[in-house]
Amino acid sequence: MSTEMDLVHDFMNAVDVPAEELLVARSILEDAISVEVGHDQPGDTATSVRRRNRRRSRRLARWTIGVTVAAAAIAALILQVAPTSKVTTSEAAAAEISRLADAVQPAPALLAGQWYQYKLQGVLSAHVSTVGNTPTPNAQASIPIAIGQWSNSTGAICTSQQLGTATFASPVNAQAWQAIGLVDTPNNQPATGCSAGVEASIGGGSSLATIDVSNITHAPETLAAQLQDGTTGIQSIDQHAVGEPANVAGFVRLTVLLVGPTSGQWPGFGQEMLNTMALLPGVISLGDMTSHSGVAGIGFSMATQVTLSPTNGAVSSSFYFSPPTVILDPQSGALLEVRNLDIPVLQTAAQDFVGSPSAAVYTDGVSYGISTQWIDPVAAVSVIAQAALPSWINTVHIIEAVTNPSSTDMEISAVLNPFLGNGNSAYSDGNSPQSGETTYDITIVGTAANEQTVVSALTASGLFASVSVKL
Repeated sequence: MSTEMDLVHDFMNAVDVPAEELLVARSILEDAISVEVGHDQPGDTATSVRRRNRRRSRRLARWTIGVTVAAAAIAALILQVAPTSKVTTSEAAAAEISRLADAVQPAPALLAGQWYQYKLQGVLSAHVSTVGNTPTPNAQASIPIAIGQWSNSTGAICTSQQLGTATFASPVNAQAWQAIGLVDTPNNQPATGCSAGVEASIGGGSSLATIDVSNITHAPETLAAQLQDGTTGIQSIDQHAVGEPANVAGFVRLTVLLVGPTSGQWPGFGQEMLNTMALLPGVISLGDMTSHSGVAGIGFSMATQVTLSPTNGAVSSSFYFSPPTVILDPQSGALLEVRNLDIPVLQTAAQDFVGSPSAAVYTDGVSYGISTQWIDPVAAVSVIAQAALPSWINTVHIIEAVTNPSSTDMEISAVLNPFLGNGNSAYSDGNSPQSGETTYDITIVGTAANEQTVVSALTASGLFASVSVKL
């Protein structure tokens, strides 16, 4: 049977444990040792009992480690590798987050012809686990990414993603990556796209899905409960961290909302997100941290989730989940960085690294995963004029057309098909905005004159109840 020391040894050596997670481990262990050896000083009886019960419950839920004479040695081991800053209690962290929420400034309002601009930069972890039926555990790389989002008051959203050259932890990783037909520098960069209307509201049409938060509750208490239950109504949010404890899942989902990109924000969005974070049970402060952009902030996270293997009682990477770390500006509450956020930033990223159609990853099929090591907002959301937009946005035009109930699919296809292809596309949403109607969002790449030609043809057909230009 494994001893407690064996379990800790397995945990410390099975995975590369970030420093902030060791802080959490140390805090939990110190509380456990303090309870068992009687370091709590006598005082108010009720207070002492409450404190002791809380600590014992946390130890059993997270570690399931009985305290033995090895406890002192375990503590010494953790203290040797952990930084000296101190993890605070969840109560203190909640108070600190609430203070930062009060300092969050609302996003500036948009005037006609203006756009919001939001940019992010970071590093992804990419790994190919299998090619066909062959495991490829060493095909791992770190990939820099730059993300830009531009949105206007009519609901149009444009995004750009630039993936950089892959780097590798060792020559073994580089060789495994190249052996299956992947190149170091991706093709077709940057990936760009725009969407508007119904298409934009569900996060379609661009290389990076945008989260529509326009229908989310404005009550932090309600949102905290919905995030923990996975009932926000936003599918891309509710599907995160399924199977994790409710409070941890809620923290992960809220972190995704903080990073975005989002659409449909209101002036108090940022403040309400932090007030919601303060209500999530188990949030802890990691103290002073510095973002990869070099800005000092305060880190917040949750305790690492460790589950013992049901077969041998050991800890391995399969039973280890590390919640994300959020770094906030200590004065303004603005998001400075997020680390270890397991989100599919770019669903088709692997395809951009495929060297040729004959590569094994293309011909045999592939299983891969992408997560974010860290991601920093380059700056807070800003307002820019139309003239300051990237030039490629001026070549994208979107028309929204709603059919008459009597129009048939064959009639509509006869009108639309001549304009599709060569970069032009159409998205349809049946029974929208009401039963018997279909909404089409039609993307035309070219000039304003090309767009007007399509508008005139749709209007003249008599098949549509309304035709409007969205972008």
